Amino acid sequence: MKFNTNINTLIFKFILLTNLCFYNVSAQDLQEDLFHLSLEELMNLEVTVASKKVENIKELASSIYVISSSDIERSGATNIFELLREVPGYWGVQNEYLNIDAYMRNAYEGSVLVLLDGTPMTDIMYSSFAYDNFEIPLMQIDRIEIIKGSGGTVYGANSASGVISITTKDINSLSPLYAQGKIANPGYAEAAIGGGKYLSNNVSVSYYGNYKHFNGFDQKYSGFEGSRFTEDDNTTTTYSAGFNAKYRVNDKLNIGTSVHYSGYNSNNYNVYVPVENAYIHGSLDNPMFETEEEIRYSQRNNNHLVANAKADYSFTDNHNLFVRLSTDRQKMDQPSAGGFTTNNSIYDLEIQDNFTLGFNTISTGINYRSVNYDIKDIFYEHSIDYIDKQNTESLSAFFIQDKMSFFNNKLSLIIGAKFENFSLINNDYYFSPMAKMVYMPNNKLTFWGGYSLSYTTPGYNQTNIELSMFKAKSPEGAVFGYLLDQGLEHSFLKSQEGQALIAQVSQMSEFQELAQQFPGYFGISAIGSTNTEPASFKNIEFGFRAQVSEKLYFESNLYFTYLENGVVNSPYGFDYINSPTNPSEVIIPYYYGNYMKGNNWGAETIVKYQPKEGILFEFSHSLFKDKLNFQENDDFSISELSDYRIDFEEYPTVPEHVFRAKTYIDLPKNFRVNLTGLYATAYFNRFSGVESAYETDNERFQPIYDVVSRTNKIGEQDERFILNFRVDKFLYDKKLNLYLYGNDICSSPFVESTNQLVTGYARQIGRLYGFGINYTL
Repeated sequence: MKFNTNINTLIFKFILLTNLCFYNVSAQDLQEDLFHLSLEELMNLEVTVASKKVENIKELASSIYVISSSDIERSGATNIFELLREVPGYWGVQNEYLNIDAYMRNAYEGSVLVLLDGTPMTDIMYSSFAYDNFEIPLMQIDRIEIIKGSGGTVYGANSASGVISITTKDINSLSPLYAQGKIANPGYAEAAIGGGKYLSNNVSVSYYGNYKHFNGFDQKYSGFEGSRFTEDDNTTTTYSAGFNAKYRVNDKLNIGTSVHYSGYNSNNYNVYVPVENAYIHGSLDNPMFETEEEIRYSQRNNNHLVANAKADYSFTDNHNLFVRLSTDRQKMDQPSAGGFTTNNSIYDLEIQDNFTLGFNTISTGINYRSVNYDIKDIFYEHSIDYIDKQNTESLSAFFIQDKMSFFNNKLSLIIGAKFENFSLINNDYYFSPMAKMVYMPNNKLTFWGGYSLSYTTPGYNQTNIELSMFKAKSPEGAVFGYLLDQGLEHSFLKSQEGQALIAQVSQMSEFQELAQQFPGYFGISAIGSTNTEPASFKNIEFGFRAQVSEKLYFESNLYFTYLENGVVNSPYGFDYINSPTNPSEVIIPYYYGNYMKGNNWGAETIVKYQPKEGILFEFSHSLFKDKLNFQENDDFSISELSDYRIDFEEYPTVPEHVFRAKTYIDLPKNFRVNLTGLYATAYFNRFSGVESAYETDNERFQPIYDVVSRTNKIGEQDERFILNFRVDKFLYDKKLNLYLYGNDICSSPFVESTNQLVTGYARQIGRLYGFGINYTL
């Protein structure tokens, strides 16, 4: 969707709309309703995301944003992504409803760590978070704490530009029973249930479950007469269930466990290119490639298990230790290259000790992670294959961090270091230092800043894969192209007579020489570089927080990140080599490797204004600038590429400016209103830096290897405007809640982004608006 309204007009209309509302507050809200806290109380929230122990938010040397249970209860969001979209510094786009590319302060996927109750949920195939393989009822979430910027020495790998920590509710913030039902147009329905209770004075349990069904948005690219996409590939169902249990053994020891299971079902078209449909024009010195892809309609049944057991022991008020055992198991039917299945798992042991010595608060810890890859059911191995389909690697790490406090805690210095090794890459330990400071001249003002070096490890699809972008029979594929060049019709060559002619011409001496030079098949493949290292991020940040008055809160920060060894695909192919997955075959390789360097910098500003209890305005602005270039490497020369951005386009992947606004208002007679929105300047989302050109009449994406100038681009945006709302009415002492809600209500179905390896045609997203009912016992 292109939205050309002037930015100042948009912001003015949004502010005017929110200020036309009136309010009358009632203090009878749910426990821990952060909306009814004063700005001073909000500034003194306690969070755990920064160091995995409880800290006051105003004392942290990081930019922290908290989505509270109250924020979630007031939101019309239907999934985690829609909640996070309101966070300054976060940016995401959708290829379809749950197919999402997301970033934090960077245009590099895989640098944000997402956790559920402390357990990392990284999809180890792509080294990022899979939004389409995680589901949880939003009413079960107690809070989401977000670090914008490096996760530092405590989190380490893959937290270079942010941490998103999702914490579920325990008995202290749950009623014995809640139930929720939601419907929306077009074709959305959800039901959820949960609750908690004490089994004894020291034992508590909580539980939850939900189910969603969504018919999807209108897909104009597959609806015309004669379309080859006629089946229902738009409907999705998701579900989840889980429980938490806590046992207070004594005053010093607490133990707990949590289990979360979710699933995702849909039907999809998978695109692949059979070798029989690929042929070569011209000569091998100057080849031209042509393919005809085929589609396979199949079912995706994904599931995700996250579980952990944790023990906390307090030796004294100034010394505590925790041990956590956790697992993250993800089964995914991957849609790329005809489809295949991954059953991957992580088993993790983490120990952290926190203690105080004089003015030093020291945290130290170790972490060992077993990473298990299991790839099976590859539908068409000529399209995709792996060097090792089953493999086990390990990640080991240890860290130490010291917070030194001076002048009655007005000044704090934090220094730390982490050492990490991921055996998938090499046997080296990577050193991640961090140094930060916090200065609080009084209890209403905080200055902070610091430096950190962090790493992001590549995924299995960047190190172990062979993705065939083109593969033809040798010499039949070359004969087919040769005969086409002689003027024979494509339809004839596909006939029985044409196939006989191809077999006859294949016996000619020049083609027999070709068969000897390129036995079996001739192809172009994307493979991992032979010497890939983790990408490094050097981060510098400065910021301040200020409670200007009882009604006004202000915070702002500046950041700069220098990236080296970023993993990206090479811009062109190399000389012929033997295939890494089938050494008897010859390919032209494109590589994934450490070919990217550059920097990004920006600023984030948040203003909160609370004229009185019952009304809250929040406005924010995020500035993002980046310049990513090819870096020197051993694989190819960058002499002709050094002055170009990686994406070769004027539009950045992440918008340069994003303005957000949020308004909470309580109205008379137990009504309340929530309005949120954002405006983003021009951006253009790409897959691996390549714009997705789609030929609508032919219902196909242009091949990835086709370096001809792209036309008929889709997924390109001039601007983006999003407006959401929710209106609540409470009945029966607030046990019953009825509400209307709408998400992205200004957007008719449109293509925001594309990924030609996942979807066979350009997918649309759009508005969603509906009705909900909640009951709390």
